[in-house]
Amino acid sequence: MAIGLSFNQYFPTLAATLGYSRTITLLLCAPPWGFATVIVFIVARHADKTGERFFHIITPLSIGIVGFIIALSVQKTGPRYFALFLMAQSYAGFIIFLSWISNSFPRPPAKRAVVLALINSFSQLGNIAGSYCFDAKWGPSYRKSYGILLSSFSLVIFMTFVFRQHLRIP
Repeated sequence: MAIGLSFNQYFPTLAATLGYSRTITLLLCAPPWGFATVIVFIVARHADKTGERFFHIITPLSIGIVGFIIALSVQKTGPRYFALFLMAQSYAGFIIFLSWISNSFPRPPAKRAVVLALINSFSQLGNIAGSYCFDAKWGPSYRKSYGILLSSFSLVIFMTFVFRQHLRIP
């Protein structure tokens, strides 16, 4: 999942493709993350209230995929900026995923700690791999980059489904 979320490291670069000055570009980076913060709080609260995690993970990731598709296919400024909002809110899926893993291994506490440590470690490997997704040669459209992120989110949605099925088996 961290590979799919690696766009955050290049967010100012992606905002710069909109064609504004450096100062305006940096100012345009804040609203998508403010929006994402609100979405994360709403989704996390609803997931806790309902006790359901699967759909609260795949929905933000699917919306992030829509953002990648818009960024891939449209070159106009408005839709590309809207796509940045859709991409940023996909962090809600990652946060719910961490809580789902935590809830899936409640006892003993040592086992839960090891599982969370492994998930955190492997997600950091995803950040390393994600740093190679935005090669300067692929800019300014970054079509290949968005394709990599899109396929990463698709794989995460599939594997989340597999995990859900695994948890359903008695």
